[in-house]
Amino acid sequence: MLVSLPNQTGQLKIGVTASQTVGGAVQRNRVRRRLKACFDEFIPDMYPGWDLVAVARRPIVEAEYSEIRSGVARLLKQAGLMVER
Repeated sequence: MLVSLPNQTGQLKIGVTASQTVGGAVQRNRVRRRLKACFDEFIPDMYPGWDLVAVARRPIVEAEYSEIRSGVARLLKQAGLMVER
């Protein structure tokens, strides 16, 4: 799940969260690291001036990195946050 709000700073801010329903501390930290890495790949193609919060859900624990990456890309496109090139 992705929550987005415009901000007045003109900067892109991204936060990632995973609750205990995702798993133990090791699993949650791994999920957060993988999500952050995916978002980092898309930062050059994203509009500035947004606050984003990505909320991890349980199925992400078993997902491959490529599946997470395509899911992040889909969410960003649906939210209209990707620059068309």
